[in-house]
Amino acid sequence: MPTNLLPWWLLAPVAIIIVAYLVYRAAMPTPLPGIPYKTISASRLFGDLPDMLNYMTKTKQTVSFFASHCVELNSPVTQIFIRPFLSKPWVIITDSREAQDILLRRTREFDRGEIFGHPFRIVVPHAGAGHRTTSHWRESRRLMADTMSPGFLRNVAGPHNHSDVRSVIQLWKAKGAAAKGRPFDIASDLEEVMNDSIFAVAFGVSRGGIDAKLEALSYPPAKEIVHGHEIIVFPTATRSAVYEDIGKVLGSPEIALKSPFGAWHLAFALRFYPKLRLAVKRKDRFIQQMLDEAWEKFNRPTSSETDVKSAAEFLIAREVAQSRKSGRKTQYDSPMVKDELFLFLFAGFDTGPTTVKWGFKFLTRHQEVQAKLRRALRESLKDVCAQGELPTLDAIHSTKIPYLDAFLEEMTRLSHTSLSNGRITTQDVEVLGYYIPKGIEVWLMNVGPSQTAPPFDISDSRRKSGSESEAPKSPWTETWDPHSLAEFMPERWLRTREDGTSVFDPQAGPNHAFGVGPRGCFDAAVEFVDIITLADIPKGRRLAMHTMKTLFVLVLWEFELLPLPTELDSFAPIDLLTHQPLMNYVRLRSHPLG
Repeated sequence: MPTNLLPWWLLAPVAIIIVAYLVYRAAMPTPLPGIPYKTISASRLFGDLPDMLNYMTKTKQTVSFFASHCVELNSPVTQIFIRPFLSKPWVIITDSREAQDILLRRTREFDRGEIFGHPFRIVVPHAGAGHRTTSHWRESRRLMADTMSPGFLRNVAGPHNHSDVRSVIQLWKAKGAAAKGRPFDIASDLEEVMNDSIFAVAFGVSRGGIDAKLEALSYPPAKEIVHGHEIIVFPTATRSAVYEDIGKVLGSPEIALKSPFGAWHLAFALRFYPKLRLAVKRKDRFIQQMLDEAWEKFNRPTSSETDVKSAAEFLIAREVAQSRKSGRKTQYDSPMVKDELFLFLFAGFDTGPTTVKWGFKFLTRHQEVQAKLRRALRESLKDVCAQGELPTLDAIHSTKIPYLDAFLEEMTRLSHTSLSNGRITTQDVEVLGYYIPKGIEVWLMNVGPSQTAPPFDISDSRRKSGSESEAPKSPWTETWDPHSLAEFMPERWLRTREDGTSVFDPQAGPNHAFGVGPRGCFDAAVEFVDIITLADIPKGRRLAMHTMKTLFVLVLWEFELLPLPTELDSFAPIDLLTHQPLMNYVRLRSHPLG
């Protein structure tokens, strides 16, 4: 009996073609309705990725591509397609007022994003940083909260910072004498001093990075020609293997940020890359050893919290006291304690060093700012410093120096150490009249229109959200010239009182470098408690600003940063884990203020 069924060898290719077509369609970008995007990107498998890779090749930058996307489409809200195969678009927002509103007021609609959160959950799964705002996050926040208290900064972190900065001054005196006015690179010096400091604060141990550099000076420096100018190259120092391993683990999130497979690539690398796997084991042993030593110190009847010399000791001293009071068994080395202490180190590893690198570049380029800042330091501290001595820790942090605070704020604003704050929508939301569904990654840019360029023209009627009857008012006390936003101007953060004196005003304008609100960076830090409440300041910001204030006061008290040749003064950046300057040269002249 004849049959109409087609033979398998003819059906198979047809089926393969149909399946391939369906897979291809599933992999194609699916735009969100109503939000601007590039038409050509929605019609190709890899969306905006080819344009982004081309941008990275030309500029060595990554995240600033997102802001340029908004400029190209002339919209404060756009969507981009970076990851194919069923991935949702990312929404980009380049408006500082809207970012402030989202970070501070709309915390139930927006939570910790996955782009940055997932890598943290892989590296430090028990720490709160990578988790949504749940009971787990709140528990971790409570655990570490007092390590950012004024008392901890003054009695524990401060002495470590002051000691380590004095060491780098000793190093730079020797290097400056050898360089004889010629430029040399300070990038690794700043990385070492910030790492030394945060290690000491976290664990109370001397990492010895600057000491190793001082020892390396016993070998003669070399000379190189860079862009037609002679620079001095000092010998590199050898660090302990355990600190090298810890650095590898701290830098590992870069794998996720640069890979099309994101955090899954990072998880694979930590488990199967031999060197990285070994580094994780050594890191774990180091942290356990530090906790065991702190436990031995405080598991004695005579011990007290006044003996605390580090964050690890602080946590254990408090746990011992609380367990004795409640009659329960002491748990001093829980997974959360270990991960939170390791997370503590991220401040000194990348964000802190990157920010101060830009700070030295700003001071070198803007000689008038440097002169004004040195003058402010001399006038404010000369009466509290002994002749020929460096300012003490107490003098630095108990003396109000408005121009210093303004410089630090402007430095963090324009360093762009973090180019964006990542969030994810936890429900359907409306932003500037655009509908964004639940589960969409949102990038709140710290660069571009309204941050470093004139803002988009947005009517107040578009700023209303939900059931609001009117748009929220501007959260800032000043209105800056929009064409000056890219300029380095510490004065923008100063307000003149009726008596003619200047006062630092941290609410003068937008600065989201460390984030704001409950999910702001835990590791960031100012002591502007007399102006805004502690609850308004991201916890880590207090530590970072405390450290940076000590560094810049002591360095500028001792040295002048001389102008550089134009060819060595480039502000060209490169995006790694953070937005770093490619060139980090200085010419030092020893010229103490005391």
